[in-house]
Amino acid sequence: MFFKEIQTLIDKNISVATVTIIEESGSSPRGIGSSMLVGLDGLLHGSIGGGAVEFKAIKDAIKALNNKMSHVIHYPLDTLDMTCGGEVKVFIQVFNRKKEILILGGGHICKAILPFANTLGYKTSVIDQRPDIFLDPVFEKSNCIQDDILKALEEIDFHKDMYIIIVTHGHRYDQDSLAYVLNKPHAYIGMIGSENKIKTCYKNLKTLGFDKETLDKVYAPIGLSLGGERPEDIALSIISEIHAISNDTKVEHLRDVGK
Repeated sequence: MFFKEIQTLIDKNISVATVTIIEESGSSPRGIGSSMLVGLDGLLHGSIGGGAVEFKAIKDAIKALNNKMSHVIHYPLDTLDMTCGGEVKVFIQVFNRKKEILILGGGHICKAILPFANTLGYKTSVIDQRPDIFLDPVFEKSNCIQDDILKALEEIDFHKDMYIIIVTHGHRYDQDSLAYVLNKPHAYIGMIGSENKIKTCYKNLKTLGFDKETLDKVYAPIGLSLGGERPEDIALSIISEIHAISNDTKVEHLRDVGK
């Protein structure tokens, strides 16, 4: 049951950590092999004995999830005001969610992006409202949502490992989509468009209350300065930008050219 639950959460792309006692000495609440499952919001399943050591281990597991790093921690129980006075060592193993690319618009650029994204191991989701848009085999490995974009966005589980690409089939859809996602958790937002289109979009969004600092974080024009005008060229520049940001690499963004 324990391992089945872990697999279920991984399949849902939810980050979880296991906490397992790997060494003990003296008197301790539970023995070697005792485990619990922890999510970002706390304990999900199991126990390593309750009390102060379990409370501390849950906090450390949440910290490990946020840092995306597995490690071993040693707990002298007397330092936790536990009367049993023994010691335990636990292994916190982190199962990170996949980085996810959410593409708004399933047109030519989206179709060119997906093979790159799938090869690099990103989870991909695409939203488009046009009928029959997802019949192309290129969408087979993606979570595809055929619905009004703003309506579909209401059901999305936004998170800090999400990379959002706005390439809809109309300027109005781009602007409305950007307005919706700006204040949602994300790692990246990029929007396609000419400089004039982007200036107009930003001007409109400022009238809706979005400030310059928030808008300056958007990558628009989207992508890196790689050259080329084909959908494949644009897709390569977009996925390269996302991968560079994901790996904290300094590159020349189209957004910053000429600044």
